[in-house]
Amino acid sequence: MRFIFCTLLLSCISLTGCKHTQSSEPLPAIIALTTPTMKAEIQTAVVSLNGGVPPLISDNVFMNSSTLLLESGVSDQSILGINSLSVQTFQLQKRDIGCVLLALKTHQYVLLKSVPCQAVIK
Repeated sequence: MRFIFCTLLLSCISLTGCKHTQSSEPLPAIIALTTPTMKAEIQTAVVSLNGGVPPLISDNVFMNSSTLLLESGVSDQSILGINSLSVQTFQLQKRDIGCVLLALKTHQYVLLKSVPCQAVIK
């Protein structure tokens, strides 16, 4: 009886150890309250991922959604809807290393050191 108990106990401990050493998957995330410092870091991250100039982003960026869509180019406002706009898509993610901004097209990301985010659990 004691042997069976010890075997079960060691099995449970080893399974728990394996579970804690596995890296977790990146999760979509949001920000509770965006500060000007966070907004500036997000703009800098977009530039490092995408190039160009810092984009204009809203004061509540990533507060309601983990996705950021940025349009760039020229819109001629024609009735036909013909324009030369391109859209870049970014996602705020919670990873083991912290909060990151991921460029969905290239799968490259930048660690956001001043941005505390919360994973969105669906």
